[in-house]
Amino acid sequence: MATPDKVSFSGQHRSLEDVALYYLDARAAFIDFFAGSSPELQLRYAGAKLDVVRDIALKELDLTSCLSVLTTVEAAVRIDYLSRVYARKKDQLSLAMREIYKGRENAAKLEDDLLRAWRDSGVVGRNLIGELIGAFKYRHWLAHGRYWSPKFGRIYDYVTVYGLAEEFLEAMEQY
Repeated sequence: MATPDKVSFSGQHRSLEDVALYYLDARAAFIDFFAGSSPELQLRYAGAKLDVVRDIALKELDLTSCLSVLTTVEAAVRIDYLSRVYARKKDQLSLAMREIYKGRENAAKLEDDLLRAWRDSGVVGRNLIGELIGAFKYRHWLAHGRYWSPKFGRIYDYVTVYGLAEEFLEAMEQY
């Protein structure tokens, strides 16, 4: 069996702080734009209730920012996974990751393989992993065009998703 190619990390992944700054800047820009009287605003939204249009734009920002937060978490988990494998670390979590790599190589499943390994290691609480997996179901819905009516069992928004991501990434860093 051929040795799998190592993934070459691009360095283009974003930090959670990058996503947060973008979200805050874009939110402030939307609020300023819809509070102003620019020709673009007047032309584009002539006759519309600006507070309604602003709220729609802010909701879309919330949705796309949730997607960015969760892709940031996925990148962190996958980089951690491959780094543990490539470094041939010997701790319990790294050994579990190396076992996953034997079967799946670079195609490990985020929820079924990698997050399960984090959960089983005891490093991150089961509840947090469960909530994060739920948030990834939300991400799937966002990424695939939001064309079906989802049943998540809870409401997700930027603040909730960011909080889950922050808590998980902090737990990862502690290990």
